[in-house]
Amino acid sequence: MADRLDRVFLVRQRHSVEPRRDIATKVAELIGGREIIIVDASTTVLEALRTVGDKSNLTVVINSSKICDGSIDVSFYLISTGGIYRWESLSF
Repeated sequence: MADRLDRVFLVRQRHSVEPRRDIATKVAELIGGREIIIVDASTTVLEALRTVGDKSNLTVVINSSKICDGSIDVSFYLISTGGIYRWESLSF
């Protein structure tokens, strides 16, 4: 079941790539250093966090296992919400 759901995430990740990148770029411009942000497990958030760059004073609270599993290289702090794992969204 996990493999099938992981593929669903990959399909979503490949859909509407350019609009997602445009949103991600705008979001990354709004995020400064020394901030704490709370985000969801969406593919747009994944792209935005890739775009943020080197913001070592940034803390991100997230429920996505895809971001916490090392799928992207981050220089900021990650805090996972934990809790009950939801296979359908690959999140907590």
